[in-house]
Amino acid sequence: MAHDVSLPEVLGLIYLVSEVAVRFARRSARGAKAADAGSLALLWVAIGLGIGLGSTATNLIQQAAFPLSRIGREAVMAVFASGLALRWWSILALGSFFTVDVAIAADHRLIRRGPYHLMRHPSYTGMMLAFVALALAFQNWIALAGVLLPIAAALAYRIRIEEAALLGAFGDEYRQYARSTRRLVPGVF
Repeated sequence: MAHDVSLPEVLGLIYLVSEVAVRFARRSARGAKAADAGSLALLWVAIGLGIGLGSTATNLIQQAAFPLSRIGREAVMAVFASGLALRWWSILALGSFFTVDVAIAADHRLIRRGPYHLMRHPSYTGMMLAFVALALAFQNWIALAGVLLPIAAALAYRIRIEEAALLGAFGDEYRQYARSTRRLVPGVF
């Protein structure tokens, strides 16, 4: 029996391929000071849980469904693509200082160029945009919450861990940077 591929499946697969590429391309170097505190593992568990909840809610709670028009589907794909583009722009702007695990390299510098000029964690903003799009692609209000809540909670934890590591490494320089930028949304949050 043939199975039509759904929009959430397509977006999920694209996101997975993107993250696998990041994972193999950007591990912390030997000698880097590890500070991850389990946040990477927690994030992957939250992503799996969120997608599982989204899929389950879509299948079991059809009363919460909302249809996406063709324009709505195109908007979802545009938000998803924008999120991935922002994530990759952030990764490229950090260059060798980007790692999938929270770690501070011996020669680490605080980067303020590219999207880091506007916000402290643009990679996570891009990630959340991609997951907002994925959650909307399920076309179910309960799925939307099921996808976003665990991922947002895991990202909040990871941001706290990362900011503590950066503060420990850069001290007043990071405090000044934090005062001049927002975490995830320029001028807002």
